[in-house]
Parts: sequence; structure tokens; C-alpha cells
Amino acid sequence: MQLKDKIKALEKDRDREIDTIKVRYAKEIEKHRDALEVLEKMNEACLDCGGTGRKGQLDAAGGTEVAPCQSCRGTGKRGEVV
Repeated sequence: MQLKDKIKALEKDRDREIDTIKVRYAKEIEKHRDALEVLEKMNEACLDCGGTGRKGQLDAAGGTEVAPCQSCRGTGKRGEVV
């Protein structure tokens, strides 16, 4: 077997191993994505304020002014615009 043939065989082995790893990790990642989807559906907290109903905003002086969240209108819940 020539050196070229050995290199090609090693490249094929490497590519097969890479494909095997990709499939294995894709399955693992999919499990985590599914779990995150379930948690996301269960989460009722506003995504912008984290459920506090309040959000800090920079004022003209460079300080932080805390005001009701614009997304949830201060309720802290997702999808509840009053």
C-alpha cells in the first residue's frame, strides 16, 4: 500500500468518526432543546424584565431609572398587556 492510499484510508476513517460524533451529539443536543421548549412553555415570566414588572433604563444624567416594564406593563407576566 502506498503512502497516498494510507492517507486516503486514514482520512476516510477520520471522516467516519467525525460523522459518528456529529450524530451522537446532535441527539444529545436535541434532548436539551426539547427540555428547553417545555420549560419555555411553562415559564410565565415576562422575557424583558424577568418577571419583576420593573426595568431599569438610563436617564439623561447617566443614572438608572427604574420604571414599569414596557412589554408587560408592570405585571411581570408574559403576554399580559393591560
